[in-house]
Amino acid sequence: VRSKFNVASHEKTLDASNLAQVLEQRNSEGLTSFWDVNAEGQLDRVFYVMSGAIDEWAKCGEHNTLLYDTSHGTNPYGMKLGCFTTVGESGQTVILAVSLLQRETAEMFTWAFEKFGLTFRVPPLVIFTDGDPAMEVAFAANRNGAFKGTHHYFCTYHMSKNLYTNVHPLFVNNKSGWREVHSEWWRICKESDCRSIDSFETEWRAFNDLVERNIGTVADERRAKCLAWIARMGAKAKLWAARWTWANLTHGIHSTQRAEAVHSAIKRFLTASTMLTELVTQL
Repeated sequence: VRSKFNVASHEKTLDASNLAQVLEQRNSEGLTSFWDVNAEGQLDRVFYVMSGAIDEWAKCGEHNTLLYDTSHGTNPYGMKLGCFTTVGESGQTVILAVSLLQRETAEMFTWAFEKFGLTFRVPPLVIFTDGDPAMEVAFAANRNGAFKGTHHYFCTYHMSKNLYTNVHPLFVNNKSGWREVHSEWWRICKESDCRSIDSFETEWRAFNDLVERNIGTVADERRAKCLAWIARMGAKAKLWAARWTWANLTHGIHSTQRAEAVHSAIKRFLTASTMLTELVTQL
């Protein structure tokens, strides 16, 4: 009999049991690890720190930049692998800690962020995420704890993907209009002169007008979705527009690209059939 994860029940039980032993061993070695189960007693969340991570975090003190990004397809249980990464003193990407979450919900992310705060104690100056609303809620829940005084910024790459998802469908037959809109969005996004903060609202209204002129008066759900997204992103400009984000030390980071590169490297040796015990020991 196979479970919903296509793993034999006894294999799941053995994997969870072995994983608990591995995490307990890590704790005894000073490598902080946390895990918890759901109402049915099934493992649904894990957090563990990497060797040397605490010392690495201490080097930049209150000026650390943190990136958090999740990935799928690294184990047979559908748990999402999340890597907390930072920039090392010589500019290299460093994995600080890892989370394994059954669901990408605000409650799960809140738990992972809380464990990060308990482990590393000193909040980062800046954290970059992909703009997931659930992560936004989780960050807010940790404003007085793990991320007290921390600035939360959105990955510009994911912002551009969201632009394509929410706006581009209305430009399928208007390639020149899309090029103009796409170019203007990037210009606004990358403008880093803090003196242009006062002009943002004017620029964003002009951007909205540019989109409306190009999509015409078509009244359908796509148009409403497009304009609603533009309005939401305009209200959150301080989280992604460089004229605000560059006011703080980010070590040149404006996206979660480093974290995604880590996931890409990890997937060279982790697959959807990798058991959790093997995953933890290999990382």
